[in-house]
Amino acid sequence: MTESMLLVSIAKVNELIEAKRAEELRSFMANCNSKIKGAVFEHAINELYRRNGWLTKKVGGCNDKGADVLLYAPNTASKVSFIVQAKNHQTPLGIDAVRSEFIKFEQDGSDEYDCQNFKLVSLSGFTNSAIKKMAGFNIDLCGWDYVEKLIRNADAPWSRLSPTIELTSRNKETYKKINEGWLKSRRVAAVQATGTGKSYLIAKAIVENQTGRILIMAPRTNTIKRQKKKTPWINNIDSCTYHALSVNENRFHGKKFNLIILDEFHRIGAPEWQQSVERILNDNPDALVLGTSATNIRYLDKCRDMAVELFNGNVVYGPNLPEAIATRLLPNPTYV
Repeated sequence: MTESMLLVSIAKVNELIEAKRAEELRSFMANCNSKIKGAVFEHAINELYRRNGWLTKKVGGCNDKGADVLLYAPNTASKVSFIVQAKNHQTPLGIDAVRSEFIKFEQDGSDEYDCQNFKLVSLSGFTNSAIKKMAGFNIDLCGWDYVEKLIRNADAPWSRLSPTIELTSRNKETYKKINEGWLKSRRVAAVQATGTGKSYLIAKAIVENQTGRILIMAPRTNTIKRQKKKTPWINNIDSCTYHALSVNENRFHGKKFNLIILDEFHRIGAPEWQQSVERILNDNPDALVLGTSATNIRYLDKCRDMAVELFNGNVVYGPNLPEAIATRLLPNPTYV
């Protein structure tokens, strides 16, 4: 009886996702029979991620080690990108419930699946206390507004090329600071440790500001190629290295950009590069500018602060190296 009821409910969930009837879907899952409501929500989350371009594996069960769904990016299909736990409760999850799930993930799931990125998705959301007290920990608390975005983006044409840009909990905080920085000035620098996801911050900025032309600049062409692979469906992107621009300063003459990305912006302090980059910036005073780097200081160049020179000190900080290691965003190094 329970199995047949589950199959009928899953078919209904698929129908509502297909029709993008978000509120009806929410109500249906919230009011499912208590014996199957957890499994129904797990199926919905798995299906939504799949329709958002992710490769998924449904785990669940009583010994899931904190994982209901595993997410894999198509281009790195052998490695788990995110561990997702889904909760279909009548009331928002409190701090005790969230902490319990996080401990399970830290002690069991992260090692079992070799993944440090954890998402807890709750149909009823979270209490303010849970959100506040878990801020800074490597856990992304996702409520109904997050699920709604997955529903809206389900089966989008670009989902066949690349999955939705999912940020870790720490990068979500950094990206929030970037948007706040853009309210103060058109130019924002983001500084955080190498390996903690700066390229995903750039990809998120590109996705959310793709209405006009975009320019990506970096020291190396392979860096630019890797960045473009994260958003292959966006075809209004120009790009070049800092060196190429210095050789031909008229390369983008007459073009107006909506968003300009300056990766490893501390490198722009090189005398043969800075003048040509500043010309591009001056030609596009209304463009949003995002600079990313692991450091804003040119230590061998009299400790020049490029965040001051290029961004007037409008700089936000993500996790530094010790924080990244402490929160397991990066592995503990082995000293030899």
